Amino acid sequence: MADDSPVFLDAAAAVVEATPGFEIAATCRSETRAIELAGTLRPNVVLLDESMAGDDPAAAAREIAATSPETFVILVSADPKPAGETPLINKGELSPARLADLWRQRPAPRTGGVPAA
Repeated sequence: MADDSPVFLDAAAAVVEATPGFEIAATCRSETRAIELAGTLRPNVVLLDESMAGDDPAAAAREIAATSPETFVILVSADPKPAGETPLINKGELSPARLADLWRQRPAPRTGGVPAA
């Protein structure tokens, strides 16, 4: 999970921990660190704060995908705007059910393998 708000990171951590089959691999407060961690940890999912990702959050999602092709990126935002092909959820709507639903609807992994939930 990557968000520049420690309050939201705590809230999102609670949602992730309450979602069956999900656990937190790492949290960070910068886009650069999120990209580094994705390349190192190869998580199944990254929750990325859209506003922290700068002017082009979809580019940040693509960069994470380039370093970790099997990772499914979900942008979260307090003020969601269209993000191209990258799923985007309002921070206020993040819940265990919504997170699990997005996971079930994710596109097939680019590596040909199936990530574990």
